[in-house]
Amino acid sequence: MSKVYVSSEEIVTEFLLRYGVQFDEKMKKIELAWKNITKIPLEFGDVFTTSSLTKLNVSYNKLVELPDSICTISSLDILNCENNELESIPEDIGALLNLK
Repeated sequence: MSKVYVSSEEIVTEFLLRYGVQFDEKMKKIELAWKNITKIPLEFGDVFTTSSLTKLNVSYNKLVELPDSICTISSLDILNCENNELESIPEDIGALLNLK
């Protein structure tokens, strides 16, 4: 049986398309509120690490956790994750020095 490699970008692109968002490396904001999302791909932050993404809105979903990789999006200044079912936040959230 051969292994099929799927890149982080492909995983995140598929995730965004599922919720009606077209992936673009130059995205400044992503609106994913009110989508009944239960999980964000682990690779999410890896794809946007060197991007200009400044706003991520995942409010009013059913998230229990945020992937640690979100902490690598250094350009992020707004992370709205209110009204979810979060049990904890990533340990390295303090690395996002631009968060307001």
